Amino acid sequence: MRKRTFNLMHILLFIVGGMTMLVSCQNEEVYNPKRSGGETTFTLKLPAATIVRTRGTVGTAEENTIKTLRLLVCEPITAEKPDGKLVDVVICNNVTNLDATKEDWTFTAKLTKGNTYDLIAVANAANRVNLAPGTTRVEIMAALQVEKADKWVVDGTNESNSIPMWGELLDQVVDDNYSPSNNPVEFSLTRMLARINVSLGESVDNFELTDIYFCNHNDKGTIVPDKDGNGDLVFPTIPADADNSNSFLHYTDTDIANFELCLNTIYVFETEHVASYGNPDWELSPCLIVGGKYDDLEDVTYYRLDFISGTDWLSMLRNHSYNVTITKVTGAGYGEIDQAYRSAPVNMDTHIEAWNDKDMNNIQFDGQYQLTVNKSSVTLLSDDSAPGREITLYTDYPNGWTIEVPQAYEGWLTVTPNEGTAKQSHVIEVSAPAIVDPNDEDRVGYFFIKAGKLKKRIDVEQPNLTALDITITPDELTFYGGGTPGQEVKITTYPVNATRNFSYIGGDWIANNYLSWPLIPKSSDSWAETYTIQPPAYTGGTSTRTGVITVYITDADGKVMVSRNLSIRQLASDIDFIALLEDLYPAAGGPGLKFKVTTTLENWAMIVKEDVDDILSELETDVQGAGDEMEYTFTLTANNTFALRTATIEAVSTSPAFKKNILINQGYEKPKFINISATTIDFGSSNANKTLTFKVNGKWKFTKGTNYDNVISVASPIVNTAQTGGTPLNPASKSITFTPQTSSANEKFGTTTATLTLATVNNVSGNEDSKTITLKRTNPLSITSVVAPNTTDIDHLGKALSWKVKSNATVKIVAISGTKTVATSTEKKVSGLEEVTLDIQIPLWYNYSTNVTSRTIALRIYYLDGSDWVESSVQVSVKQLNDGTSNFPTGITAIGDLTVLYSTSLVATYNECKEYCDNATNGGYNWRMATSTDCVKLLPLLGEGNYRYMAFQLGDYSGSKVQYVNGNNGDDSSQKFKISLINPGTRAGNRFCVRAD
Repeated sequence: MRKRTFNLMHILLFIVGGMTMLVSCQNEEVYNPKRSGGETTFTLKLPAATIVRTRGTVGTAEENTIKTLRLLVCEPITAEKPDGKLVDVVICNNVTNLDATKEDWTFTAKLTKGNTYDLIAVANAANRVNLAPGTTRVEIMAALQVEKADKWVVDGTNESNSIPMWGELLDQVVDDNYSPSNNPVEFSLTRMLARINVSLGESVDNFELTDIYFCNHNDKGTIVPDKDGNGDLVFPTIPADADNSNSFLHYTDTDIANFELCLNTIYVFETEHVASYGNPDWELSPCLIVGGKYDDLEDVTYYRLDFISGTDWLSMLRNHSYNVTITKVTGAGYGEIDQAYRSAPVNMDTHIEAWNDKDMNNIQFDGQYQLTVNKSSVTLLSDDSAPGREITLYTDYPNGWTIEVPQAYEGWLTVTPNEGTAKQSHVIEVSAPAIVDPNDEDRVGYFFIKAGKLKKRIDVEQPNLTALDITITPDELTFYGGGTPGQEVKITTYPVNATRNFSYIGGDWIANNYLSWPLIPKSSDSWAETYTIQPPAYTGGTSTRTGVITVYITDADGKVMVSRNLSIRQLASDIDFIALLEDLYPAAGGPGLKFKVTTTLENWAMIVKEDVDDILSELETDVQGAGDEMEYTFTLTANNTFALRTATIEAVSTSPAFKKNILINQGYEKPKFINISATTIDFGSSNANKTLTFKVNGKWKFTKGTNYDNVISVASPIVNTAQTGGTPLNPASKSITFTPQTSSANEKFGTTTATLTLATVNNVSGNEDSKTITLKRTNPLSITSVVAPNTTDIDHLGKALSWKVKSNATVKIVAISGTKTVATSTEKKVSGLEEVTLDIQIPLWYNYSTNVTSRTIALRIYYLDGSDWVESSVQVSVKQLNDGTSNFPTGITAIGDLTVLYSTSLVATYNECKEYCDNATNGGYNWRMATSTDCVKLLPLLGEGNYRYMAFQLGDYSGSKVQYVNGNNGDDSSQKFKISLINPGTRAGNRFCVRAD
């Protein structure tokens, strides 16, 4: 990756003679600083104002937070002192923001008088400026770096969560008159991070945004940027040791509002565009991977979005906002993040706006549309001959924008034009008539720019005072190599009696020929003058050369009061030649492929300069002329390789200064498998062969995966052996035949799952394809009963039954009738065909009905199939007798849901119960006679589900009733029942069992 490092010469470009220039801002007025109380007062202008908060997003007030501020005081860079050494590091005091958006700040610092300094302000990076006096400017810039491999959280809560910023003032004469509190010197700061916003367009209703990944981000950035000769941020400034091979920055649904908007959340270091599609390293350019759900799909798929505006690939530049709008989604993306990263974008259209927040710094946003302007206030001059002020605006509101001037200011303010269209930049001019009476008050007012629900107020001030001003229109000129024809530029100076001076910045091509430039001096009676500029011819050059003419006004002592720059670019030739080509021409080649040329060049021709693979033919090579988007056709042979192929066409003419290469890139197919007949092959319990078919366009093989040998006995062709396939453009049909392992009842029952991997091999490094195939084989079930349970009748007391089974599956016994009282047996696991003994307990059972003499219990063997229990065909039935029914006492009834059963065979059980009751204070049930206070404690003897069995003994209480109450002898009607003795008498020794259903 090409990286730009800090270049000291770009700072020197801003020094013209002894004049003072403010970097990264243009002063609208001239300041007259004076010293006050030993303190030097400054203001800071940050490059953003207001974003309307919506959906809980963070606005630029957080981006503009200053937690720490340091002022680096340095020697000015001169020919005698080229190092620009550090004199002092000043901790700034009284750092205070002046508005809610934190756009305007003020601070004070103590500076030593009587010297000229370069002043460098560094915000939110106090730990980077622990520098010793004598540190050179180059060493300072190298130290001002920040390292961060993970996401930025910009909320302004502390220094680490605030954006580092930088600004400088050059050649500051610090004397008694420098920077008083009532007229402070202004710093303009620049943020070191770029911001990325992502949103769904208004018409996108078939997509939910769930994930955003920023790819190829650098882990380190410089606080001080490298700039071009105009002070603009044109290229990223990246430390030489920055690493962009780290993992992607991931923003989840918690960062995305309503699955459609990620605003003021993604902040990144500067990152440079690497290459366009078709070049080997194209995927290393900064990009986004967007994840989301398309239409009714449940799964998230992924789309790569490259930063392309029109036909221009964008680098991530500091202090810029990249607003990515997803305008259309036509299908699902890629199934994997890495696949999307390494593949060309599919099924998603985007619109990208890149704004330099230094210029377009006022943004209104309503959650759907934005209105952006480069300034929120203007100051007009008092003279009616003075030019108006310009504002640049942009909106994506479909119906465009309009101007609204309040009625109170209609006779004063004029704004032209007063309306415009959407999705393109517009420039409006604000003007006003002169203030004639020197005693009149200053004029102050405002107007609105409206776009739908968005409404931006622009404040206007016209002070009644004499000020200085320079405008240059246009402020940039581009010449062909010959320098002809000359071009006009209009320079206005206010007031009319100000002396206009010229200087220049640039290489020898300007310095050696400066006097030959016909810069006509300003006449004494006009504030505006049109100049014709024509540079000398540029011969023998291969790249564009640039320079700057500076126009400035000085005071009586020669001090520069205001200045403006005119940028000059001169191309290496006189030819305007643009070739529009496809990024990649198809691998299949063929005739009728096209590209277009727009040129002013007459009598030029094309020749094939380089075609090592002999891929290009049928190109028109006759002499051509000038025209717009002239179409040329050619033929490419089929690219039956796995690599990019190129051919270079050279456009030439009789002018030796002109040569233009036209690069033809032909794409290629990657090694791949297609038409795979199955992703899973299930042999079941069969031993029959099965065949997998597919097509492949290169050499291939297959390799064993997990459990392969437990499923497959043999395969043809042989595993892990390279095989031939088709060609890149013509896949061949191939197959693999598998013989499964033989099934055996001696093996454990169940399904074995295995895998194999199809892979292309030895075709092209890093681009091979692979597919995973699942294999399944099921061993059959075997269950036989070796010794079934004794089916002789079982009495009411129950018993434990044993059942010997021979099986290759995990088994258990389940009662499929009589299940209210019969618990399932414990499962027995097997590893192959084994004999196991299963035990099941048949419990105590009574039934009060005299008509029920027995019950039948059906028992069945169940086996485990995966995670499910399945009934087998092995079953047996047993009979349990109801022995106590014939002795049920006459006249004893059940009340409510309680059933009373009589028994003469529970003596031992009752005694156990009584013994426990006699020795325990809790846990039993209290019973008492209705006419007696005597109580007998009783306990449950056996329980299952809702059934509880209790034994008790009645004494000789003739005609009495037995009543259940709670454990504290209190009455509880919800648990009450009684037993009535119809024939009273002595019943000592009789025991009863009560079952609660």
